[in-house]
Amino acid sequence: MKIRLPSAVLAAALVHELQRQFGLILRQEDPARAGHDAALHDLRVAIRRLRLLLQTVCESPAAAGGAAGLAWRWTRLLRDLGPARDADVWRALLAAAPAPADRPLQLLADEQRRQRRGLARRLGGYDFYRLKADTQRRLEQDLPAGLDGLPGDALNRRLAAAWRAARERVQRRGRRLALDNGEAAHRLRIACRRARYLAEVFARLPAGAPARRKWARRAARFKAVQDALGWLRDLDLLRAFLRRRRCALPETVDAFLRRRRAVNERAFRRAWRRRPGA
Repeated sequence: MKIRLPSAVLAAALVHELQRQFGLILRQEDPARAGHDAALHDLRVAIRRLRLLLQTVCESPAAAGGAAGLAWRWTRLLRDLGPARDADVWRALLAAAPAPADRPLQLLADEQRRQRRGLARRLGGYDFYRLKADTQRRLEQDLPAGLDGLPGDALNRRLAAAWRAARERVQRRGRRLALDNGEAAHRLRIACRRARYLAEVFARLPAGAPARRKWARRAARFKAVQDALGWLRDLDLLRAFLRRRRCALPETVDAFLRRRRAVNERAFRRAWRRRPGA
């Protein structure tokens, strides 16, 4: 990775990106609480990007300003929001099948309603209010001052190290991957997502149009791997949910889900061959 920006320029760009992601969170929270699944997706993506940047640029005490604890609090919120997102995706998957059976759809509708009630409570609660207030204070006061105090090329080196680590994690987790090992595939998906988000940040830095286009292409390639693995996981988790409820699928629906899995396995293999560094 070759990002060589003046420290003050880079610090300002990173603070701007953190504030941008926080603004997206604030804009999506009300629609997500109201039950809009697209808003919930966008909310979770913005939280992940905010958390990644906090973890990446705030490794030293000089820049931290409590950011490590803040990132962990956002991680806990993500975990609480995950089941609501899963229920939305599972119901959409099953509804797309030919002649889906009534009982599986009813089970998923009940689960979706239950998870949305929990989501509304979580996003309307005091803990989330305090998390937003603490984040705003960090982004407006502590973090800019901490980054300004970093010596010389420290931010450039930190971003370069984060990118190397992300690439190495993808390569390591992708070696001899068996797609029937759901947890291993999920770990690779997380690694690709981290590399993608970093590349997207670099694509928005003031480093010149050719460099931004190159980073955008890298991000798109990691996203293709991530998306294919994400569909595989959603299909596996849907089946596991129905098994726990002792709910058998009609043969036509089962065949539909098997075909969807085969399509995404092929999509993963194509995307994996094209990833950066392959």
